[in-house]
Amino acid sequence: MNLGKLQSLKVFTLDGNCVTNLPSELGLLVRLERLSIFGNLLISLPETIGSLHNLSLLNVSSNKLSSLPESIGSCYSLEELQANGNSIDELPASICNLVH
Repeated sequence: MNLGKLQSLKVFTLDGNCVTNLPSELGLLVRLERLSIFGNLLISLPETIGSLHNLSLLNVSSNKLSSLPESIGSCYSLEELQANGNSIDELPASICNLVH
């Protein structure tokens, strides 16, 4: 299945599925509003996540992330970011772009 073909998708939940990576095609889901990938094995997020301008909720809690991509600052509609339970030491500078 080609994830990029799901362009009308608004909510995508992959909680607790042992997911180890997300394809760059995630950035093609331009109508996506809520993305929850809680409790997986992700070590990184694709830079294309910055293309998700309608994303209002991103839950990446309880993964194995050490950082968030710089492109996260382009998710202008982001109102809620849940990233607890990771090893993130520093937020990208672009996070300051997320001002409502």
